[in-house]
Amino acid sequence: ASSYGVYGIASNYFGVYGVAFQCYGVRGVAFQCYGVYGYASCYGVYGYASTSIAVAGNGAYYNTSTRTLKQNFEDICILSGLRNICIQKWTWADANQRGFDEFVAPVAEEVQKAWGLTFKDDGYYTLDGIALKAAQEIDENVQVHESCISYLKNENIVLKSCIEQISYKLKLIEERLSLN
Repeated sequence: ASSYGVYGIASNYFGVYGVAFQCYGVRGVAFQCYGVYGYASCYGVYGYASTSIAVAGNGAYYNTSTRTLKQNFEDICILSGLRNICIQKWTWADANQRGFDEFVAPVAEEVQKAWGLTFKDDGYYTLDGIALKAAQEIDENVQVHESCISYLKNENIVLKSCIEQISYKLKLIEERLSLN
């Protein structure tokens, strides 16, 4: 098909709904656009899985980032919270169901405590925004330090010139004193 394999639209609840006990509730594969695309005032694409990954994909998961769908913006300082957060290596407690992969990341409670964030009961969060904000703050610090280094280099040039002038004058004074 050149358009939609499965298309659903609803004014309430689910446009497309799928339940499976062994594999995929809803699965989409696309070669040029979205495998599964969802747009809603709540969850565009929502997944729950008791034994696997709720929403997974290689470029198939689309999460809108437009400002028009968000509110209550406020600047926060990430680095101070990041200094106090516990980042550890861990595996899932139910590894037989979720897999035995090891992860390095904080737990939701640490993220919530560090920045006063609120999560739903599932404790799901992403570190994308935190990582980007931390990179911005580090970049700001680097720029400030580069500016300080530049100022100190110029100051050093001026001081070296002053020392050369004083050394020259001292040499002249020594020569005059040795003549007398």
